[in-house]
Amino acid sequence: MSEETSFCPKCGSARVDTSSLIGGVCTCRGCGWQGGSAELHKYQYDTGLLAGADAVTRFSMELRLLVAKDMSAAFGKFLVKWGFLPDKGIDVAVWGRYMNAIARAAAVAIVQTRDEIESEDKNGQ
Repeated sequence: MSEETSFCPKCGSARVDTSSLIGGVCTCRGCGWQGGSAELHKYQYDTGLLAGADAVTRFSMELRLLVAKDMSAAFGKFLVKWGFLPDKGIDVAVWGRYMNAIARAAAVAIVQTRDEIESEDKNGQ
């Protein structure tokens, strides 16, 4: 699927809030620039994945599979140690809810960290 990303013409950040309205104002969260969408630098690329919400869903699914496949035993032991799961007779549905919560929290943390890194890069930190 083809995607298009917009970049700020002033600082080059992809952290640009765009407007879907004709003549709407776009704002860069990196440097504060404001202007029209025609001023943005645009880059089209093929993700090899689905677009928009479908790409977010794919990202989340891959992360959940990673947690469930590669890290579930370690997380399970951790949750038993700290009393979140019983030592014996673990309810698979409850265990699955914890794995989904861990993956969801990790996805949020990854996106927030990326946002912080870009902000620091633009502020010279």
